Amino acid sequence: MLPELIFCAANNRQHAEIALAAGFRYGAQLPNTVYFPPYFIDQDWTDYNHDAYLAAIQEHATVQVATAQDWEHFDQLETLLEQAEDIAALVEVVVIIPKVPGAVHHLPQRIGGKEVRLGYSVPTSYAGTPVPLAEFGRRPVHLLGGSPEQQMALAKRLNVRSADGNKIMRMANQFNGVWQAQQAPRGFAKNRRYPQLKDLGLGHLREKTYLEAFKLAAQNVMHAWKTGKFEAQLPLF
Repeated sequence: MLPELIFCAANNRQHAEIALAAGFRYGAQLPNTVYFPPYFIDQDWTDYNHDAYLAAIQEHATVQVATAQDWEHFDQLETLLEQAEDIAALVEVVVIIPKVPGAVHHLPQRIGGKEVRLGYSVPTSYAGTPVPLAEFGRRPVHLLGGSPEQQMALAKRLNVRSADGNKIMRMANQFNGVWQAQQAPRGFAKNRRYPQLKDLGLGHLREKTYLEAFKLAAQNVMHAWKTGKFEAQLPLF
């Protein structure tokens, strides 16, 4: 089953338009600026304000999936579940992000009558989780961040129902890099996973080249998921 692929990057109208055209759903971390009705909502886990988060969700009737605060210490569980129930009253799926090893079994499969999806924070320089993959079992999972190839590799080991991220946008913006399902041959490009437009015979483009790179990357990601033809790469655990 193809997971729900979510482009999660607020404050980026043109990129969001391109991602939606490619088949992605729209997501954002609140309270940032959003330009389209969001399907997925995330919170600022570094400075969480529960009441403000609930109010922000209520502003968008289209939200179906929303994260709860990260579960970083066992003694947070009671408060976390109370907050998750508040969120469940406003959406269809609540994503609970366990970061306490050995404790996933304490999380319910439903809360407030709504589905609980376990959030797996893909290990990157920005975030990650110390919880082993085995603890997630066959529970429904939402992948938070990471590269497309990492997410695709994890989907072979977890019951991935949804995944968000924006790495392909960052690579397009910074380097005119276009994500490829199969790494380019050695010597073809400096970054074999993200060859630049010039490597792909599009070096003649001059205006908003980063948007063209992102468009091609978004199409490549969607095609790879649909066909299953990709080189996967697991994160370092």
